[in-house]
Amino acid sequence: MKAIYLVVAASVVALGIFISVSLDGAQKTVPKIKLSYFATETEIAESITKRLNLEVQKNKSFWLGVEPEKNEHLAVAAAIKNEIEKLNGPFDEVIVDSELRLSNADLNLLKASQNVLLKENLVAVGDVLSTLNLQNKKYLIVTASLYTNSFVKDNPLHVLNKKNGIDPMTISFGYFAINPAEERNILFSCDTEDKSGASNWGCAIVNKARVVRRKFEKDNKKPWSGLMDLTGENDYMLLLRKQ
Repeated sequence: MKAIYLVVAASVVALGIFISVSLDGAQKTVPKIKLSYFATETEIAESITKRLNLEVQKNKSFWLGVEPEKNEHLAVAAAIKNEIEKLNGPFDEVIVDSELRLSNADLNLLKASQNVLLKENLVAVGDVLSTLNLQNKKYLIVTASLYTNSFVKDNPLHVLNKKNGIDPMTISFGYFAINPAEERNILFSCDTEDKSGASNWGCAIVNKARVVRRKFEKDNKKPWSGLMDLTGENDYMLLLRKQ
């Protein structure tokens, strides 16, 4: 019986350490847009490009990571694309990950030029992106946030970075939960049993939301609320909530 208690105690300690380490890692981000409220998707995009004006202008390649099945994210992604093009000119290629299973209307919204199953074709995608870089072409990839963020090791972007030197500016979308109940809406949970690495992303989202949500203005009438942090050298985490 004593051995069982020791195992249980060790498990509790391990759980605490895991969450502590995960949340500490998530805290090591740099705020770029504090908790704000927005009337439209365009207003969100304008805030981002205004805050990151120099960063946007020095980049030719961008990855936007949305949460699958959250259609509201696609409208924001399209607005960000439009604002980037106002600064840098039109993209030569807009590549959408077919794993998102977007409708024709969504593809038209993003003005996609290619629809590719990204994860299953990394070698071919790496070759295409390397060629675009050599040709000094501007491109945008829209895929899942799990594939673009800097918390999940060995995701498609990390693989392409190592093999092909692909180093775009990334913006990864997550859900901004303003209370514990809404944390159920976060797609990837902060889970100690997860072995894929996705929980690192979930823990980062949860922790950031918990840090700032005490400042949330429940009476604000604007439909959108959110914030953005720098999470890597050229990587950003965008947390959004729509009423």
